Amino acid sequence: MRYFWIFLGFLVLGIVVFLPNNPFENRSSKVNLGLHLKKLFSVNVENWKYQDLELGSTERGIEKAKKILNFDDHFYREYRNGDLVFSLYVAYWGEGKMPAQLVASHTPDRCWVENGMKCLDYRFSENLSVENFSLLPAQWRVFKKPNSQNNSYVLYWHLIDGELYDFGNRLNAIPHPLNWIRDALKDAFLGTREQYFVRLVSNVPFEYIWEDNDIKKIVSNLKNIGLAKPKMINQSE
Repeated sequence: MRYFWIFLGFLVLGIVVFLPNNPFENRSSKVNLGLHLKKLFSVNVENWKYQDLELGSTERGIEKAKKILNFDDHFYREYRNGDLVFSLYVAYWGEGKMPAQLVASHTPDRCWVENGMKCLDYRFSENLSVENFSLLPAQWRVFKKPNSQNNSYVLYWHLIDGELYDFGNRLNAIPHPLNWIRDALKDAFLGTREQYFVRLVSNVPFEYIWEDNDIKKIVSNLKNIGLAKPKMINQSE
């Protein structure tokens, strides 16, 4: 077992040294869509009031969060309809921007829990349909703030180059070490690829608002960044 950990240590060291000097990566083909999320996700709603949110409560906290996440673009909007509250958060990293394992480490499982919230329930592959298309399987969670009577219902996804990130069937308060190595190796040989992180939050179970026409309109735009399942071809046609 000791030799295994020694080997693992050298492997990780090699990845860290190799990653910034990757000869397999074609850096001349880097694509960065830049600021595009507001255009994709700003929709007209009839019954919900909305406001754009920041990632912290103070200017210093906002700048710290942006520095840690190091994204190229983000969209964070909260919608209210009476007592109902719903929010959409999307972050984007162009090719060559951020290692996948670092993006994957900033999930509600970790960041929200570190800020005092408690995870009450979880599912690892939640299948959802909106309008006439199905979303890729989501990570589903229920959180509660300290001294709060209300739950926060959460769905989140991490897309890398159009493919769903494999978190495994576990909570991600601590990234799985084998996943970290897997992601580092992929980045080493394929380059750091385009990524999106998407989070939906509601103060009621999603099934209570999923058929709302405004919510449908908001969530349907997720297909524009690749969160729609490919349609199955009917062989009889």
